[in-house]
Amino acid sequence: MFSLLKLKTVRAFIKTEHHKQANATPKEREEIVNYLKVKEDIDLEGKNILLVDDVFTSGYTMRTLVDLIKKKHPKKIKILVLSKAIR
Repeated sequence: MFSLLKLKTVRAFIKTEHHKQANATPKEREEIVNYLKVKEDIDLEGKNILLVDDVFTSGYTMRTLVDLIKKKHPKKIKILVLSKAIR
């Protein structure tokens, strides 16, 4: 899909440990911050970033990713979510 839009895709994050969120409690979802890192050698400074997620449930993952990316000084961060979970 992104090649059709001529967008460069980059895998900027590393999962340090598997942490399945599907059946996690809200408290367990908050712990995602402990399992994600942004790659050290990636250059995002001054770039426009589009974060894409398949399902938005609590927002903890997206908040964590945005916080990690901000440390790399991008020009702009936008978010695209394909679906939202309803509880």
